[in-house]
Order: sequence, then structure tokens, then C-alpha cells
Amino acid sequence: MKAQIISVGTEILLGNITDTNSKFLANKLTELGIDVFKMTTVGDNPDRLYKAFKEAVENVDYIFTTGGLGPTEDDITKEIAIKVLGQEDQVIVDPRSKERLESYFAKKKKAMKINLKQAKFPKDAIILDNDRGTAPGCILKNKIILLPGPPREMEYMFEHKLKNHLSHDSIIKSRNLKIALLGEWDMASRIDLSSKNPTISPYFNNQGGYLRITAKAKSENEVDRLLEEKEKEVKDVFKDLLISDDSLRKEETLINLLKERKEKVSTAESVTGGFIASSIIDIAGASEVIEEAFVTYSDRIKEKP
Repeated sequence: MKAQIISVGTEILLGNITDTNSKFLANKLTELGIDVFKMTTVGDNPDRLYKAFKEAVENVDYIFTTGGLGPTEDDITKEIAIKVLGQEDQVIVDPRSKERLESYFAKKKKAMKINLKQAKFPKDAIILDNDRGTAPGCILKNKIILLPGPPREMEYMFEHKLKNHLSHDSIIKSRNLKIALLGEWDMASRIDLSSKNPTISPYFNNQGGYLRITAKAKSENEVDRLLEEKEKEVKDVFKDLLISDDSLRKEETLINLLKERKEKVSTAESVTGGFIASSIIDIAGASEVIEEAFVTYSDRIKEKP
């Protein structure tokens, strides 16, 4: 199964907010064995959103959108999705959704007039109640899945209303192995990156360099077996340069190594203000390996015999 995630909102394109919804959905879909084919961000523009939907409908099994389900004129996601699927003449006011809105707004006429569009759906839509807000989500033609924009609402809806509706036929898992001292090109040149399952990819973040191993299989046992075999291959290649994996922080790796060697460590810091020592001390068992820590800022103290 392949999916595309479309986040809707001009505020995302302007940098006013960070799109955490796509990250959440990508992680959750991967856990379900659904491949995320593409992520797209589209502003509140009907022509561009229509084009994005049309392209996605032809290429993936599921389209997940976040945002644009509210009551204002620029909330257009549902209306455009309905148009793409040719369901404009099938839209009705869903009685249950209307009743929930009336309860929320205490039957205030002005509020209901503005918000009623949130209760309008094609008659064959699967409606996903929003227990954290006013805008329901929905599944259209088992193809387009519309979710609210606020992360608190979207995440709850995914976990409690949507997940059981999703079809998936495999499991996808990843492991991230931290490699010391090497640049991305150097990591890549030392190991075969051409394997298809598991795949292996180098990447960097603020913590340094990693190799990500990703496997896909029908069962959890099989996917774990594939990951373990590839991880052994990586360890054989990088040996002592591999300093941690998903199960251990690098500080834990250091503590375990020092214990094994019956060695101890001291730290001396300046502008880091004790951050290095703190990151080690934060781990259970650190008292067995760290003897002392110094934080010296001025040159006079640094040079003091």
C-alpha cells in the first residue's frame, strides 16, 4: 500500500507554523506497513489543491490530508476533495455531525450557521468524530482521508477513529545506527547501499552521522530477522566506529564500554557549562565510571596550575 500526505495551509508555507502532522503520520503509517510515497504542502488555494489531489489519486492507494476542515471560507480541503471525486451532488448534512455541533455551540443560531459546513459530507462517507474539536474528519471512497489541522485533534483522531479502517499487508521497521568520526560520503563508501530489503541509507543530524536500516515483511518476526542480519553486517564493517543504536544512547554506550574495561572518565568543560558531564551522569550506573567534572570559564582558572 502506498500513501501520500498533503498538509494544507498557507500558514505552513509562510513559516508561521511547523508541520508536525506530516512527521506524525509518516511514522504511524510506516508502523502499519504503508509506504509513504510523497509529502506535499499546499496553501489555501483551490486550483493548486485540486491539482495536488488529482495527481495523488492516480499514484497512491491512500491520500491523507491535514488542515482546511474548519468553518471559514479558506477552509476548502473537503470541498476540493469532493469535487475531485465527482461527489458534489451527493453531499448531505449528516444528522449526527449536526447534532454534535448543536451540542457544542449550545444551539446558538449564528454559530451554527457559520459552522454547519463542518457537518456536510457525501452520503457514503465514513465520518470520523472529532472528540477534541468541532471539525470531523472523514474517509471518502476509501481513498482520501481528511483529518483536522490542530495536532492535538489530528493525532487523537488517527489513533482512536481512523487506524482500524486502514488496510495494510506488511510491517515496516527501521533501526538507526550511530557512526563516529566519518562523514556521509565516507560512511557510504564503506558499505553496500544497493540492497532492496532491507535498505540502508546514511544521514546526518545535529547529533552526527547515522546509518538507517529499513526492512519490510509480512510478520514482525521476519522483519526483525532481516534487521538483525543487516545490523550484523554493518557492525562487521564499522566495528569500533559504531557507537550506539536505537536501543542505547551514546552515553550509555560509553558507560558500558568503561565498565567493561574497568576504566573511569573525567570531564573538563568551558562554554558547554557542564553539559557533557550532565549527559553522562543522567544515565543510571554513571557513578561507577565518572570520577570528577570541571567547569572552568575564565582563562585565569583554565591556566591555574
